[in-house]
Amino acid sequence: MSIRARQQQDGKVVYDVRVQYGGQRVSRTVPTTKTEAKRVESKLLQDLINGRFEILKKKENPRFRLYAEEYRREVTWQKAHRRTGQHIDRFVSVFGDKCLTEITTKDFLRYRADRLTEVSHGTINREYACLKRVLNVAIASE
Repeated sequence: MSIRARQQQDGKVVYDVRVQYGGQRVSRTVPTTKTEAKRVESKLLQDLINGRFEILKKKENPRFRLYAEEYRREVTWQKAHRRTGQHIDRFVSVFGDKCLTEITTKDFLRYRADRLTEVSHGTINREYACLKRVLNVAIASE
C-alpha cells in the first residue's frame, strides 16, 4: 500500500494510491488532498478484502491433466520437447486429477521422495524445472 504525490504537466499535484492484497493490485489517482487519498486507500483495501473487484472473481482453474495437454501442444518449439513431454506424462500420472491451484510444495516433495528411489538427483532437478515452468506459464496466461 502506498500513496505517492506527483505533479502533472499543468502544475497540479495528484496522489497515486496503490493497494495490494492476496496478490492482486489496484491503483487509483486522486486529484484532491493527501487526506482524501488515505480515505480512498482504505476503501480500496476494504473492497479488495471483501472481493468486490472483478479481478478477484474466480478464474478458470482447470485440472492439471487438461492444462498439461494444452502446454504440451504449445512447447513443440523447445529443443527438448520430447523430454518435456515425458516429464509431463509422469506429472499427469501423479497430479492429473488435481486442479492447478491444489498442487503444493508438499505434493512435489512427496513425489520427489518416491522418485529418488528410481532416478538421480539431476533427473529430479530437471523434472522440477519442467513442473515449475508449466505452473508459471499457467499463472502468466490467466
